[in-house]
Amino acid sequence: MTLTGNKLLSVAVVLAASQIVQAENITAPDLVRFEAGTPAKASEVNGNFEGLKSYGEGLHGLVEDQATRISDLETSTEALSVTLGGHTTDITELQTSNTTNTAAITTLQTDTGTNGSNITALQTSVITNTSNIAALETSTSTNISSLQATTTTNATAISALESSDTSQDGLISAQANLINALEARIEELESGSDGSGDAFNIAVYGDGDLIGYTNKVNAFSPNKHFIPLKTSYGMLSLESAYDPYSFRLRNYDSIRNDRAGESSYLSFYSDDTCETLVYALGSGDGNSVVLTKVANTLDETILFATEDKLYQAAAGTILNNNATDIYAIESDTCTHQAWFTSGLTIPVTEITDLKVNYTTLEVDGYVTN
Repeated sequence: MTLTGNKLLSVAVVLAASQIVQAENITAPDLVRFEAGTPAKASEVNGNFEGLKSYGEGLHGLVEDQATRISDLETSTEALSVTLGGHTTDITELQTSNTTNTAAITTLQTDTGTNGSNITALQTSVITNTSNIAALETSTSTNISSLQATTTTNATAISALESSDTSQDGLISAQANLINALEARIEELESGSDGSGDAFNIAVYGDGDLIGYTNKVNAFSPNKHFIPLKTSYGMLSLESAYDPYSFRLRNYDSIRNDRAGESSYLSFYSDDTCETLVYALGSGDGNSVVLTKVANTLDETILFATEDKLYQAAAGTILNNNATDIYAIESDTCTHQAWFTSGLTIPVTEITDLKVNYTTLEVDGYVTN
């Protein structure tokens, strides 16, 4: 039979109680009291001795019985100590498990956020975990149902968009073909593979500084007295100029393989201090033919030449095709342009390591006349 802590305690209580009962059953002998001058009777003396002997034997038996019971109690106490030690280990394990559960609950509080009230209830009592988890499951089920409904709605919207996109496939395909043709044409011009001349490997110097490369120096003609110039920013044209300068840079039309004039759309600003220059095409100029692969983002750098400065809208520049306010300098005053109610504006920055006008020109292997 295995003695648990409760059983051992019960045994100890019974042993102690039985000892008290036995001690009460041993009665001290009623001895005869002798007085001085009174003769003592042998029967009384012997009776006293017999009573004391019987009382002593009873006490001796009680002592032996108590020794036995004390030994039993010690054994029971040792067993109880072992059992309590086991319980102490169990309690330590429970405390460790409780600490782990507390850490898990804290993590759950951090991750779930909106379920703080449920986690607090879990911390308050482990017994209520079932009800709190059930509440969490119910809430999660509701959220999943809501998400499923939203997903269904989104799927319907996506389907509608896909249907709409299908109707624009023809236009997108046409634009893609046009962009590919333009890119191919530019590559031909830059490499000279279209038969217009050699590759751009003839160095061109203006006022002693290398400003770019050309592919062929054309003989003078009334229609094309310029050379194409490939710079680190892109294609420009180099033509003759009037005093006090002899040569000037201008825009270049890669599609027509021809020069272009000054940009007349670089006289507007996007701020009322007339400091931020923009390329502006208003609604009165018709539809924009600025083609890009990504909506409202330039794929290639665009160069702009004015009377005395060069500007660029670098690849990656964000276009603004929303209604906006633009300004221009009129009579030295930054003035709002009320006519510009819609259109396209492109921010530009000045190119400072190239000039527009040069007094001297050097082309490797050629002499200017």
